[in-house]
Amino acid sequence: HLLVKSTDSDEPEVTVQLLGEGVNLPPCSFDVVPATLSFGVVERGRVSSRAFEIRNTGVSDCLVTSARLVPGSDPEFSLPDGDVLSLRIAPQSSATFRVTYAPQSARANTGNVEFSISSPTSPFNQVALQGTGADAVLLITPNDLDFGTIGIDSTARARTVTMYNTGATAAVIDAIALA
Repeated sequence: HLLVKSTDSDEPEVTVQLLGEGVNLPPCSFDVVPATLSFGVVERGRVSSRAFEIRNTGVSDCLVTSARLVPGSDPEFSLPDGDVLSLRIAPQSSATFRVTYAPQSARANTGNVEFSISSPTSPFNQVALQGTGADAVLLITPNDLDFGTIGIDSTARARTVTMYNTGATAAVIDAIALA
């Protein structure tokens, strides 16, 4: 039990029951995929969701004993499934952690998810979060133009690139050039 004593006139002593389970696990081996969650450009007021995995690559259980947003991370990031207090990952299995990004202004946002795991070589870890809120968002398709093999002094057939403004405000195209 945890005993809290205070000058509270209503309850000068409060007892809190403590619960927990001790386990003796051998060291675990794991990978984090991806190590950084990049949300790219997201229109202000919309929500984008990404996930990372902790993959147990070893032969014994991995015990994740905490997974949460690092204090100081921009509030646009959240863990929709809540903080993780204790989670076992079986050998050759994985656990998925979802993160959402909901930009409220047109600016860059950063944060980190931190977790501790039963690995003596890397017990404390972080996954970096990054995203940019924007008012106007252009979607350009396709991402690549493949002209194939073209003979010298020959002309390739024309290719089309389409741009969509998926945002709520007008987008201004300042220039289009070959780079």
